[in-house]
Amino acid sequence: MAKYSPNIWQNCATCEFWVGPRRPDESGATAEVDEAAQGKCILRGAHAEKYATNTCVGWRRWTALKA
Repeated sequence: MAKYSPNIWQNCATCEFWVGPRRPDESGATAEVDEAAQGKCILRGAHAEKYATNTCVGWRRWTALKA
């Protein structure tokens, strides 16, 4: 499992619009996710498949993570 902080990594794993297998860590500061995990981006109308490590300009902090 990899950990991504939204303060450093603004990628799908830390984005509100990504629906994939992940969870906040115990502190709620980072997202824990398998680096090879895939999920759907619900920001895009086509619900595109994205890896947890992908980035885009529509990123928004996942609400499960503390600011």
